[in-house]
Amino acid sequence: MQELLSRSSETVCRGRAFLQSIALRVLNSYVLTRFCKILIYGLVMIRNIFLICLVYCFIFSKNLYAETLHEVYALAQKNDAEFLSKIYQGDAQSENYYQMLALFFPKASFRLARTKTIQNIISADNQVFASGETSYPTFEYELTVRQSIYNQAHWEKLWQAETEEKKIAAELQIVKQDLILKVIERYFSVLNIREEYKSLLQEAIGLNEQYETIKTKLQSGLEKKIVLKKARAVYLDVLTRQEEARYKFEDAIAGLQEITGRDIQTLNELSTHFPLVNPDPLSVEVWVTNATLHNPEIIGQKEAMHIASQEIGVQKAKHYPTIDFVFSHGRRKAEGTLFGGGSDIEDTKMMFELNVPFLEGGAVMSMVRQAESLEKKGESELIQIKRKVKREARSAFNGVKISLLRINSFKELQEASEDEVNYLGQLYKMGIISSLETIESKRTLAKVIADYSNSRYEYVLSMMRLKRTVGILSEKDLTDLTDFFLGQGTLLSLPES
Repeated sequence: MQELLSRSSETVCRGRAFLQSIALRVLNSYVLTRFCKILIYGLVMIRNIFLICLVYCFIFSKNLYAETLHEVYALAQKNDAEFLSKIYQGDAQSENYYQMLALFFPKASFRLARTKTIQNIISADNQVFASGETSYPTFEYELTVRQSIYNQAHWEKLWQAETEEKKIAAELQIVKQDLILKVIERYFSVLNIREEYKSLLQEAIGLNEQYETIKTKLQSGLEKKIVLKKARAVYLDVLTRQEEARYKFEDAIAGLQEITGRDIQTLNELSTHFPLVNPDPLSVEVWVTNATLHNPEIIGQKEAMHIASQEIGVQKAKHYPTIDFVFSHGRRKAEGTLFGGGSDIEDTKMMFELNVPFLEGGAVMSMVRQAESLEKKGESELIQIKRKVKREARSAFNGVKISLLRINSFKELQEASEDEVNYLGQLYKMGIISSLETIESKRTLAKVIADYSNSRYEYVLSMMRLKRTVGILSEKDLTDLTDFFLGQGTLLSLPES
């Protein structure tokens, strides 16, 4: 009996251990399954977040395509139709040199022909074929090579083409510098108009608050009706100028899209802390002298005048004799002739050909006179361009100096106007002055803020125009300007009214 009890107890213990092992396995399996599910869920979440970030970056990288000044210039180089048309025009004109150079190389041609001849012999002195019809085929080929030995007009045209290459190089510099200046002007135009709109918006908010205050006081008998009418008139004037600034802003955005071909969403704002320096050297005569020496328009016009002078030589060269060497080799095989019998003839010819022009009906002399008149026209245009460049150099130099004076004066005037607005506001609260004086002080402050902002942009533009006039404006100036911008981009949208 005792043995039976011990066996049953052992069986129970084994069963309990078995159940515990099963429960432990189930528990471990559940925990493992749960852990795996959590792990998979976490990986899926990480993947989804990664994809969302990827899509976000893709979308905004397209919308916020270009922010810096240099990036906008790179876009303009690829998409500005006016710039590209001038580049292609220059490429096309450059081919003229190779066309003139080709005049000195030999010219070869090959002619191959098959002729079917049908003849009706009506009468002939040859008794073999006195009358009747005959037909026969003829096969022939000929190789001709012509080499110019001497042609003065060819040399004149080649020299003219070499000069034209220099003119094209000068025109290319004009095109590139004009694009740089255009990009800067349109970039700054967007930012400047946006700041003008923000200033008008702040002015409108302040005037609206003051208008409501005056209306309340008028109802209480503490203000005059004429003051309310004045405040309303000023407020409506600000709203009108604000709407005008909105249209100007939209036009400036369109101007930027015109040269970039993209819908740009952000631009970097110009920092308020950038170096204000005078032109170096601080002598207008030095800048004017350098402009007359290095301005690409003057260089290009000098080359154009040289081309017009060489055109006289081109036309006069038409009076000169020409010498050509001509080589030809051919074969003519006829399977019949007028009087019967065929022939197979192969011939080779070499000759020096001298051509001396005597009379062209006065056309050459007329073209010489025409070229001389065009040369004088080029001289007059060069004088005009030099005068224009001198005036532009002086104007740009003075523009830089005036902009510096304006920046300093408007900066101090803005600080003084802000103090005046605060001071008059306190006097108005104490009832010492009327609302009209505070309204005028706020209008003055808004105008000064707008003028100060505009003077900062005008300073940079005047400096770039001065460099453009002298012919030293380059992409390096865009890189230097980029350092003067804030790193954070501003959305190309107007604040809510």
